[in-house]
Amino acid sequence: MAFPLVMAGLSFGKSLLGGHMASRKAVKQFARQHGAAVYSSTFNKLRIDQRNKDTQQIFQKKLELTREQQDFNASAAGAAYANEDRKLNAAFDISKWAREDLQQSLMKTVGAQAARNTGVGSSRSRDRADMVNSIGNFGREQAKITASLASERVASKVRKAGIGNQHLSSDFQAWAQTAIAPRLEWAGPAARMGSTAHLQGSPLSLLSAGLGATQSYIDAGGTFGG
Repeated sequence: MAFPLVMAGLSFGKSLLGGHMASRKAVKQFARQHGAAVYSSTFNKLRIDQRNKDTQQIFQKKLELTREQQDFNASAAGAAYANEDRKLNAAFDISKWAREDLQQSLMKTVGAQAARNTGVGSSRSRDRADMVNSIGNFGREQAKITASLASERVASKVRKAGIGNQHLSSDFQAWAQTAIAPRLEWAGPAARMGSTAHLQGSPLSLLSAGLGATQSYIDAGGTFGG
């Protein structure tokens, strides 16, 4: 009876050893596969996180450039408005000088005609006609100046409207560059190394090895009991 018991014990030990070796092999294979998956997941997450960070930095720079562009547009529009005002004021100054010249010229003409009226051989009708012509010329020149100023005023308003439209268009183009924020990628949760405890020797595997050894004992003709 001793020999079958020894054989059963050896079989039991062999089963335990075989189960242990299979468990170690499974643990190594799982660790290798899981480690590769964790590395790939971690690398991909780092890559996506860096890409999202770069995207945010680029968008932030675009926002700064947009604000700078809008500030520049406002400054340029303000300078253009001021230039239009200077041009219109210059036109009014020129018209003022022209009116003063016309008035002085009319006063000289009226004075000269009045002096001729007191001279010998003067004609009242001719003198009156000359006076009417002088005053008429003065009125026509004044009307030309007034019309020129009105035309310049309208032209200035049109040019200012064009400046305003250009300003709005430039601001809209700058705003459109950052109107829609970029969409960031989702990198997923951080990967973690899992446990291999479920692959190591357990009471169930030991029971399985024991049952295998018992079956080997019975197959060898062994019996239990007296």
